[in-house]
Amino acid sequence: MPDWLEVSIRTLASVTVLFLITKILGKRQISQLSLFEYITGITLGNLVGYISLDVDNTWYLGFVALFVWVAVSTVAEYATMKRKN
Repeated sequence: MPDWLEVSIRTLASVTVLFLITKILGKRQISQLSLFEYITGITLGNLVGYISLDVDNTWYLGFVALFVWVAVSTVAEYATMKRKN
């Protein structure tokens, strides 16, 4: 498969997954984000860029990293909510 086609497919898949993850994590204004949530957003964007453009490595490892980061973020957010109550 040509590199341009592989990058295009990876980018479409990555953006789709990123939109789904953003929906799961909840939408907020930038002024409402904590520092951890802001860093999470930057990291997710960086991981999606890595998945899209790194044609030398296996694509699914990037998605594994993406889902692990989302899981850690979700657990941390849940723990923060429970601690506040």
